[in-house]
Amino acid sequence: MGAVPAEVMNTLSDRRTQSEVLRSRRVAKTYEQYPELKETDDQLRYFTAERMLFVLENRDENEAIRHIEDLKKKKSAFLSLNKIPENYDQVIPFCPSCSDEGFVDGKECACLRELLLPVYFDDSGISRHPGVSFSDFSEDFYSDPDKIRPIRQFSDVYVDMDRNKRPNLLFWGNPGTGKTFMAISIARAILMRAEPVLVIRSSELIETMDESRTLKRSFNPDPIRESEVGAKREKILETDLLVIDELGVEAKGPYNAADLLFILGERHQKGKATIITTNLSLAELGKHYDQRLHSRMIGDFTIFHFEGEDIRTKDIYRKSDRGGRIS
Repeated sequence: MGAVPAEVMNTLSDRRTQSEVLRSRRVAKTYEQYPELKETDDQLRYFTAERMLFVLENRDENEAIRHIEDLKKKKSAFLSLNKIPENYDQVIPFCPSCSDEGFVDGKECACLRELLLPVYFDDSGISRHPGVSFSDFSEDFYSDPDKIRPIRQFSDVYVDMDRNKRPNLLFWGNPGTGKTFMAISIARAILMRAEPVLVIRSSELIETMDESRTLKRSFNPDPIRESEVGAKREKILETDLLVIDELGVEAKGPYNAADLLFILGERHQKGKATIITTNLSLAELGKHYDQRLHSRMIGDFTIFHFEGEDIRTKDIYRKSDRGGRIS
């Protein structure tokens, strides 16, 4: 798990503060109604402190212990008689599983995932692809269901993998064969596990890298724009799952191959998974990019060929409510 966004940490902190405030109010109200309970609690605090002092001074603590035990019995009987909850003076967290810390045994709590989801969704780029998810998948769209079925089945396995063990994937094939649909469906499913993802077209990715380089070389860059582009560049490098869509459609530039090689290399070192979709064949990728980048894409990626007719030309697809969303 990467760094938790500040706004989420602030929410957890606010919850802990609110729980403390509610505890204080609850105790004050209880003491107002039962002043004898306050007196007992005051005595318990006194003898507990006295016992600690005796221990530090190597003095006999037995008398203090007897006082403490007698007071605890007296308090327990009083609470039971007056039907006062035993946790009246305890903090009651918003989430009992993690006490509003966000983690349980080093793993993110369900409450933290619930807070992370809207933050990650806003930054993911998935909102550009409404209606694209595994629940929208249908083999009927494909001219050869037997070929898409194993890819669909692998996608389920892929989502369930540990985030640090997912391999890179390369989806290639003719336009309209479902590459983007499958990649975004995977990304959406992983996002629902509160893992940060980013779906970005290759042209936008290259533009981001170019602008970042230009701003760094500028003598007087716009600080706001520099911050925005820097954050986007960092997300490209750091997000748990990066989907680079339609590789090969970006305008040719002198730094394209170097930028892509840098991104894939950085993400490989950090154990971050990348999914690439492209209309180019494996041979065409070798001609379009330099040998080092082609070698990395072939050697570091699990490759799937999407075959068949253009989904968008089929009547069953055009008549569905998903028309125009699959590429």
